[in-house]
Amino acid sequence: MLDRFRLPRDSGGSRGSWGHCEGLEFRRLLCTLHFDSWDVDGPLPEYVDRTPEVDTGGLIWSNRGSPTNDSDGFNAAFGTVANAARSVVDAAFAAWRKVIVNFNQDGGNSQLDVTVNAGARGSGVGGSGGVNTRLGNKPRTSSVNIGGGTEVNGIPGIQDGEGYFID
Repeated sequence: MLDRFRLPRDSGGSRGSWGHCEGLEFRRLLCTLHFDSWDVDGPLPEYVDRTPEVDTGGLIWSNRGSPTNDSDGFNAAFGTVANAARSVVDAAFAAWRKVIVNFNQDGGNSQLDVTVNAGARGSGVGGSGGVNTRLGNKPRTSSVNIGGGTEVNGIPGIQDGEGYFID
């Protein structure tokens, strides 16, 4: 049902000519309520160092680090909350895997290896990214760089990801 408002068409004072305007459509808030619930309190899957495989399908964090392997720079940037910061990236990758189910690359391949690196502590909260190599005309490898946080509490020896909300 449309609400209609009567407005004069001309400013000449003639009330014989009236137009109609339709009401505005309703806006909807986009949210993640329809996503599967993620077990955020459960243990994180163990990281297994592996070489990228061809045609495995999906979005792969190719240099994911661990508490003993700082290949992504998260330990140096985030210190004690590095694993929590990694789980934020894991959640983002999981959400994008639901959106992009096939990359339709040449030769039946469907994989994008993404290198995610955290910058030095205190380098800010900005980020950048781009495509490194292509397979045909589609991305095959890419990189994302995020800042290592800011120095807010005045304690320079603590890597705590200041400027980010990590829970």
